[in-house]
Amino acid sequence: MPHSGSRADYWPELFTANLEEALTTKVQGSELLAQETLPPGQRLYSPKLLSAWGDTAYEPITREDWLKDTRALDGISAPKAPFLCDISRSHRNGILETAFVHDAVEER
Repeated sequence: MPHSGSRADYWPELFTANLEEALTTKVQGSELLAQETLPPGQRLYSPKLLSAWGDTAYEPITREDWLKDTRALDGISAPKAPFLCDISRSHRNGILETAFVHDAVEER
């Protein structure tokens, strides 16, 4: 399946790109606190990228050589190996904050 830009691509237990399957009630925050995933048929809406932003046309890329002076390479070094860690819980906490803000705004 091609990547769509929706969070549902990598976290289908919590998100959906289908508006009809998304939560419409004010329970997102409490549901997320109660469990790691949402009940079937109750997901947070995360639209596909092109649905949210549309396609953007860009100017053509020029075909000129950007490296005209090798001194530009003086400050460049080989990248270090990345520190691998699991950020799932931190990401989930960010989603919780978003859900709480959504709940608060909807109550007004």
